[in-house]
Amino acid sequence: MPESLITKKALASAMKELLTTKPFSKICIHDITGICHMNRKSFYYHFKDKYDLVNWIYYTDFVANVEQDLNTNTWDVLEKLCFYFYENRSFYYTILKIETHNPFNDYFIKAIEPLIMTSFADTFSNNDHKDFFNTYFVEALRSTIKYWVLYDSKIPPKDFINLLKSMMTEIAYKIVGI
Repeated sequence: MPESLITKKALASAMKELLTTKPFSKICIHDITGICHMNRKSFYYHFKDKYDLVNWIYYTDFVANVEQDLNTNTWDVLEKLCFYFYENRSFYYTILKIETHNPFNDYFIKAIEPLIMTSFADTFSNNDHKDFFNTYFVEALRSTIKYWVLYDSKIPPKDFINLLKSMMTEIAYKIVGI
């Protein structure tokens, strides 16, 4: 394993450890590097700030592992995402709870956008407003998952996905008048 990856993983582990005892807003770079016995320069060589570290954690732990799945069933990928958040709910609860400037929200959207665009490519392909529709579904999914992690994470991932499927089916039936 390359030394830079070892360093990044150590910093990520330190961040995860700190989040079990401190709110994100109270964690500083010195805290993270102190656990790893590194200096601040080491941190800034790899990450621009602690938000960048959080995004890297999400990317390496989840996104990189499902990128090859983007052409598979959307529900399967969403289920994997929900299981990932469920297994790491204390970490993501703390991250998603950040009210002020939170680059993770934007990063999360960028990461799930290809999934939505691939899923609805045929549905919106001939529509001049496909970007609008994709944005709507990406934001709705992000908001719903965020709400689930923050308030309803006692619902198991499989049940949560079934709720999403049921809700979308009910809406579709209502819209078409069935």
